[in-house]
Amino acid sequence: MKILFVSSELTPFAKSGGLGDAVSSLAAALSKLGHDVRVLIPRYYFISKNTLRRVNGLLEIETATGTQRAFIYTTTMPKSQVKIYFLDCEALYGRNGIYGYTSAQEFADNPKRFSALSKAAFFVCRSLGWIPNVIHANDWPSAPVPVYLTTIEKNTEFAETAGIFTIHNLGYQGIYSRDHFPELGLGWEYYYGAGFEYYGNINFLKAGIMSAECVTTVSPTYAMEIQTPNGGFGLDGLLRQRSRDLVGILNGIDTDIWNPSDDPYLPAHYTADDLSGKAACKAALQKELGLPIDPEVPLIGMNFAFGAAPAMPCPLVEAKATLAQGVPCV
Repeated sequence: MKILFVSSELTPFAKSGGLGDAVSSLAAALSKLGHDVRVLIPRYYFISKNTLRRVNGLLEIETATGTQRAFIYTTTMPKSQVKIYFLDCEALYGRNGIYGYTSAQEFADNPKRFSALSKAAFFVCRSLGWIPNVIHANDWPSAPVPVYLTTIEKNTEFAETAGIFTIHNLGYQGIYSRDHFPELGLGWEYYYGAGFEYYGNINFLKAGIMSAECVTTVSPTYAMEIQTPNGGFGLDGLLRQRSRDLVGILNGIDTDIWNPSDDPYLPAHYTADDLSGKAACKAALQKELGLPIDPEVPLIGMNFAFGAAPAMPCPLVEAKATLAQGVPCV
């Protein structure tokens, strides 16, 4: 099977959260099963072209605001056979930031940037002479992909291509003023028809959910959670309507990359047969956090994906305060 992932992030090239890890791990796992897996992401300014190879010539992407001139660069994902394509368009992605220069202020032209990425997926495939059986879009930046697949591409060579959309974090939906809708290159009948309308604005993620043949999430539990008022961020009703097509697939890790036996970022290495290096890693972490270096005290870390949820106390800060009082943290 030929599978194209479209994403704004991909570890180790561009990452701001778990999206990049999830896409790279799933792409590598599917490739190991024998599928022809490829990934398309933007070439942000911080991704050097020095180790990449340019594919074909100039690519002209027709958008509602004019023709975007771009080049495609490629490489192979580390420790796998997955081909990575980088969309090199200076006007859209030639910046040292994925969504913005800071987390507090995103780029004003993000609707244009990521609708162009979604549309470019089809131009790239045509230029390569490679039409996928499945296009897998991820989170709001590539949510227009299944919309384009079921509208302007439905009677083209992509007519038999299935569109899958994965929700990694429902808290980020790509909500913008409806003034940006013309930038997507769709008629106004699709403002409502494709599901973009959201309280007078446009909602990228909502349109992706409505247009994809199948919607997946990062775990079975999360698939249930987002169908509730407390976890649905205003889209629980729509997700309940699509419950028959909604599947939760538990996120995994790439054990070739996250391998303590050869991880270059660990101060010591260890395996299941020899755990001596793990004690050294624990001691190094205790020292870095300013904790007492004590092999008998449990050290527990937790990773919270806050999304748009209210901030919560940091577990490591609480653990440090607890240990400072001489009370074991369990």
